[in-house]
Amino acid sequence: MTPLSARAGLALLVIAWSCRAEAQELATWSGHGRPVLSLAVALDGKTALSGGSDGSLILWDLATGGNLFSWPGSEAGILSGAFMPDGKRAVTGGADGMVRVWQLPGVESAQWGAHNGPVTAFALAPGGRSVATGGRDALRRIWKVSDGEAIVAWKKRENAAVVSAAFSNDGRVVAFGSDDGTVRVCDVAAGGRDVTPPCDVYSLGQCFQTVILPDGKNALSGCANGSLLRWDLATAKERSVAESGGGRIRSIAVSPDGRLALSGGDDQTVRLWDVAGMALVAAWRSHQGPVTAVVFPPDGKTALSASEDKTIKVWDVLGELACAAKFAAGRRLLEAGQREEARQQMEEAVACRPDNLEHLNWLGSVYYELGRFDKAAETLQKVVARSRNEAWYHYLGRSLLELGRFPQARDALREGLSESPLNNRGVDRRVETRGLLDRFDEYQRHMDAASAALAAGQFKTAVAESELALGRIEMAQAKVLRDEAAAALAAEAEKARSRRRATRGTALAAAVIILAAGLRQWRKMKAARAEAEAEEKAA
Repeated sequence: MTPLSARAGLALLVIAWSCRAEAQELATWSGHGRPVLSLAVALDGKTALSGGSDGSLILWDLATGGNLFSWPGSEAGILSGAFMPDGKRAVTGGADGMVRVWQLPGVESAQWGAHNGPVTAFALAPGGRSVATGGRDALRRIWKVSDGEAIVAWKKRENAAVVSAAFSNDGRVVAFGSDDGTVRVCDVAAGGRDVTPPCDVYSLGQCFQTVILPDGKNALSGCANGSLLRWDLATAKERSVAESGGGRIRSIAVSPDGRLALSGGDDQTVRLWDVAGMALVAAWRSHQGPVTAVVFPPDGKTALSASEDKTIKVWDVLGELACAAKFAAGRRLLEAGQREEARQQMEEAVACRPDNLEHLNWLGSVYYELGRFDKAAETLQKVVARSRNEAWYHYLGRSLLELGRFPQARDALREGLSESPLNNRGVDRRVETRGLLDRFDEYQRHMDAASAALAAGQFKTAVAESELALGRIEMAQAKVLRDEAAAALAAEAEKARSRRRATRGTALAAAVIILAAGLRQWRKMKAARAEAEAEEKAA
């Protein structure tokens, strides 16, 4: 995973903000009976406007989440919307191909047919005088908001649906993204009466949900594989990619200062990104359906998201940044070799945001490097329980191995072969993991041989095979088997010695008996000779 850039300056935003152990989700708004497809916030930061797939519109009090007013905006879904600068009017684009202007709350003041089919791309120009739209009909147009007059209509040059539109902050450039992976950057200021503004066409692969950054020089595009692409508007050659491993991005928003970005997509996750460092700051998982729209209020302290689960959620951006600052400090300490200090910072980051899987992964890896294998396994298993795809199985497997939990360790390491190869400080662990698994296989072969030999009473072979197993992997199981075989071998040796001692004792006893008998016989013979000699002398 790409490291959080210490140079991004995010800590400046949170110097006076303490790290709080509250949830990322501050509120959930419910009011739509069908999926929510669009979301906008007024420039004064007081109200929000959402549109549903059933054509309903709801005006919300941003401070309280209260439903200020709701009304049927269309018989078809409301796919997009934006507040006019005065906050008293709004413009929406619908699945029926219509653009509507509303006098809030709920009074339609104008409408016109923009496309033959749904308005799939929509952007209100700064100042609110014009709106850019695109559709499945592959057409791109700019309209006057006041009367619906078409200011610019580009000719259809491809059959790809237009899925995103975005103006630069000065309104001079508009970018249209199409689902064929191309983005057209059009110089609106270079156009004139009866002159279609020129466009540069860039191929960005499967990255087409596009917004222009406040600097007016770069853009962000969300990709079908869940990654985020930053590129320069001039040539599209200077590119930087941040990966998330998530699903297709359906919506992007940039904070007013341009430092942060939001994305929402098919994997039901809202992600917060550091734009300068092109790094993932947080992934918020609470929606129960694809995320269809994301937006920053003007103060940038919170974020809003809408989903097909019929809800709108409010997220704590400042609190997340405070936790991210703790995590970034832990990363810097770890890179400096200060593991214990890094552990303390990362523990605080995890306490701050217990559901942040990246924080949990890194804390687990630090526990492993500190030799606290029980804590490492416990921490990393929390990640597995929430997202098997995002778990760092290498460290989990090694920790379980150190704890002697052989089957679980082997399974974790096998899972680790499918991990992103550079998930920890740019180190590819797959070769090491494959080597461990090969040693596991050799270990198991020797253990099977040792067990069979032990059962057959071949204790010397059992000891040798268990020693070979231990030479592959130091496991308590192998040590127990070796010790059992060694004890049995020692007992067998002792029995053999006892038998030999018994045999020697029997032989000695027999020799003593024979010697004693011989001595008695010799004494008898001696006595007989003496008696014979005495009789001879007497005679």
